Amino acid sequence: IKFRLEIQDIPAEDDLKPHLLVTVYDPDESSFSMEGIINKIRSMPAVAWSGSSRDLHTAPMIFFESDLDRRFYTAPGVFQQINISHNHTVRRLVHDAIEKFSPTRILDIYCGSGNLSLPVANNQRSIDGVEFSKRSILVAEKNVAETKLKNVHYYAGDTEKFLWRAAKQGILYDCIIADPPREGMFKALIPLLKLKPKQIIYISCDPTTLS
Repeated sequence: IKFRLEIQDIPAEDDLKPHLLVTVYDPDESSFSMEGIINKIRSMPAVAWSGSSRDLHTAPMIFFESDLDRRFYTAPGVFQQINISHNHTVRRLVHDAIEKFSPTRILDIYCGSGNLSLPVANNQRSIDGVEFSKRSILVAEKNVAETKLKNVHYYAGDTEKFLWRAAKQGILYDCIIADPPREGMFKALIPLLKLKPKQIIYISCDPTTLS
């Protein structure tokens, strides 16, 4: 039997509180039932939720953390930065850079669940975010609702297509936040530059694709 586990660690005040989200992936899509394995994992004291990758659409949204006066949620299968203290540092760097220039319209591409753009929302400036993962966007919308933010909208879809559509419609952004996956955003650069942003904040986890 071949399967893969994805384990997400939720910050907990103490080790006794269940804080792990465990998703079981069956890469071979075998007919063998994973229920026994899943039930065994569920019985472990540290596990808050466990299920199959086919169950992700019914998995709960769980409070993840508070930072910069924002409440952040997550869900099984949704990407989160695993180094919490490092992520706090990056959030503050982005926040300070944006507040220095004080843009009125921001686009957050590869936005995930709103990790970087939620802290700079102030109910006055307009913020759009785009992310391929529909599940991440659902969590982003939950984050917006929990903090009762206005003028913040997140969309599920292909980033490059979103940028081309915005460019053709003449939509302009003062600032663009880009936090792409490891492969970078080479193809998206052409439509991005057509939007003529005054400020681009690019967060990269790979120096080669960044260059």
